[in-house]
Order: sequence, then structure tokens, then C-alpha cells
Amino acid sequence: MLTMNTVSKFLSDRHMIYVHSMETVESAMNIMDKEGTDSIGVQSYGRFAGIFTRSDLVSRVLQKGLRPERTLVQNVMTPDPQTISPETPISEAYRMMRDLKVSHLPVVDDNGRVFLGIVTEDDMRDDIQSFLDKAMREHEMILGYIHGEQYGLCAR
Repeated sequence: MLTMNTVSKFLSDRHMIYVHSMETVESAMNIMDKEGTDSIGVQSYGRFAGIFTRSDLVSRVLQKGLRPERTLVQNVMTPDPQTISPETPISEAYRMMRDLKVSHLPVVDDNGRVFLGIVTEDDMRDDIQSFLDKAMREHEMILGYIHGEQYGLCAR
């Protein structure tokens, strides 16, 4: 039976990356560059507060002439973004990204307080393709069974 993985699959392979809301944009960008990521979680007083992305850097800092070394993350982050839990199916997370027109979704605990990581469209793309490939193979096997042959698998 086909089952879709949950976003927790992506969290087990990485550590969570975040900055405190009172850190500078320059500090956040240094961490993002070091970690090779386009987004970072933002914490404030031990709770998840938002997300900061390279898109935020461009649209909220550079285009407005702000100086990254003097601008606090809390002033240019996306506060209280849509979040998901680790149990969210990958297909649902992908649908949310499409509907919200975002490419990053923060993952938080059930209380919405503890930041667990960020899932991106790139994370999900390969997993969705693998799921679709498996579904096609199962579909071909079912058709072969219905038609009493190896439907789509035999040479003509």
C-alpha cells in the first residue's frame, strides 16, 4: 500500500538552524552562508517567532537601503508565518507552499512554540517524485492483474 511520508523525514537528517530575534541581519546571513541554507528560524525568549529568508534580505533590507550590520532580524523577518508539525504529510506541506506562494515552511512542535527546523520545496521534490514513480509501478501491476497479463511491462 502506498503511503506518503511526513515532513519529519527531512528533520531527522539535519539540525535546526536559528538566530535570536535581536541578532543582526549580517549575523543571520553569516550563519545561513556557513550552513548553506536560504532560510533560518528566528527565536525570541525561547519561543519560535518567525523566519528570515534570502528573499527577506533582498526585499526588506537591501532594496530599502538598510545596513545588514545594523538591522535587527526582528525588524525584517516574517513574523508568525504559517507553520506545520512533523506529522504533516509531505503532499499537504507541498500544497500549502503552493497555495501560500512560499518555498519554506517552519516546522514546530504541537504547541507551536519549539522550532524544529524548516522544510523547503527542494526537500520535498525528490520524495514526491519517488512516491509518484512507485504509484505508477503499482498501477501497472494492478492493470496487469486485471487484464491477466503483464500490462505495460511486456515487449510488443
